Amino acid sequence: MRRNQRQVEQAKIKLSMQIDDKSFQDTLMKTQVMVNKDATKWDLDIIMSLIEGPLLNPKRVEEAFRVLKWGKRLISFFHPLAYRFSTMKKSS
Repeated sequence: MRRNQRQVEQAKIKLSMQIDDKSFQDTLMKTQVMVNKDATKWDLDIIMSLIEGPLLNPKRVEEAFRVLKWGKRLISFFHPLAYRFSTMKKSS
């Protein structure tokens, strides 16, 4: 049973990595990372699904970071000297 579960998980990962260019770009825009600097308006569920799915593909990572600069904005949010993530108030 354990081996079957592992195979199912691997199949799910492969399927989530397969997304066409237009859908990938639309999904990046739905996260609101490129539209708003205010991180409270970002859609974190979509960001997590991108990280766990299409961004496992090196081609998609390159597109997100170099071409669209989506990844650069996301990473700069967490940079300690930017004081953006570190100064956010905790929410319950």
